Amino acid sequence: MCVFKPITTVMDNKKITCALAQRGIGIENAGHVKLCNLSTHIFKDERGTPYRVDQTNLKDIWKNNVTRREINESLDKGQRHENCQLCWDAEDSGVKSIRQVMNEKYPEVFDTLPEQPSIVNMKPGNVCNFGCRFCSAEDSNQLYEIDYELRTNKETTYDQYLQRYKSYKDSFKKDSEFWGVMNDWSQHIEHYALYGGEPFVNKPLFDMLDSNYYNGHSKNQDLYVSTNTSVWSEKYIEILKSFKSVSIGMSIDGTGAHFEYIRHPGKWEKIKDNINKFVHLRDTRDNISLKVAATCNPFNVYYLDELCDYFSSVGVDVDIHLIQVPQYYDARILPRQVRDAIIAKHSHREDLQNVVNFLSSEMPDREKHLKDFVYMTKGTDNMRNEKFTDVFPEYSKLLQDSGINI
Repeated sequence: MCVFKPITTVMDNKKITCALAQRGIGIENAGHVKLCNLSTHIFKDERGTPYRVDQTNLKDIWKNNVTRREINESLDKGQRHENCQLCWDAEDSGVKSIRQVMNEKYPEVFDTLPEQPSIVNMKPGNVCNFGCRFCSAEDSNQLYEIDYELRTNKETTYDQYLQRYKSYKDSFKKDSEFWGVMNDWSQHIEHYALYGGEPFVNKPLFDMLDSNYYNGHSKNQDLYVSTNTSVWSEKYIEILKSFKSVSIGMSIDGTGAHFEYIRHPGKWEKIKDNINKFVHLRDTRDNISLKVAATCNPFNVYYLDELCDYFSSVGVDVDIHLIQVPQYYDARILPRQVRDAIIAKHSHREDLQNVVNFLSSEMPDREKHLKDFVYMTKGTDNMRNEKFTDVFPEYSKLLQDSGINI
């Protein structure tokens, strides 16, 4: 039986095309599977039970799940399925959605629903070397202790808490059959998008890419890699060079002490050195492009102009993504007078107009989420022996003038 909420919108019965719906697969940190990383529905069997790659062979999940089939049937009828709401929101606001981007890039995939995907979005577990302020334990195993101390009710022991994350490890361990399936599929995969955890500390992931290199498949494949820029591996860089095209997204949200506070325990001098290496790689390889994938959050929103200026000086474009989940890391939690001051600071910046527009809007339950932000920040400061006011003095003064003491 199918277990979905109603379809949201009908578009004149005209078929909606989506390369990701036809040929895409998204692998989630816990081992669940979706159409893509923007999907809201995970793949389920006919009883409505979610699949997981440590429990069911990925080939069987691809062939037998009712979720993918139901979404494609809806799109074929011109119905905007709620699974794809983030794309609909983007398109309705005049922004090109990932659906439209991938349709333009891979127009040949619409004929059939084949035996395997050709577009793979992958978050293979939560192994990471950073515990970023706005991240979660689902994305970084470095946040287990903070998550347990600040976000659980302590009704279980810490060892019992860790059992929640067993599938994150079991699904993607080196000898998992998951990697065998990915190797079987590799010849017909056209695009990989790799996220974390941190890909550059995930050896099984780079073993998979190395196998594609060895088998000659990588020269026909496009690759996107998101990295916190903390690791430079000559071996891994040689593997990347073998792909038809490589886009590297450096996840960096601040410079200097701001970076080190937000992306603990990263060290800015090392990151700067690796940035220069990645810039040199881009400048000497025609198949490699580079950008900064930054977030806008309540820690860095006051200083985003400094971030953009730094990367302008080294010739790298910055894409700023607006955090909305979890809600206490949405920058709109800030009081109106604080947001107005930040808007005034950034209003002349064309590169920050999306941030200015975002801060001008309101969010439900703002004050509740602001209290949660203060609680998480103070608690993490205490556990890490850090202090928000020492790192962000000007911003802290602005907050204090609005009655917010961190």
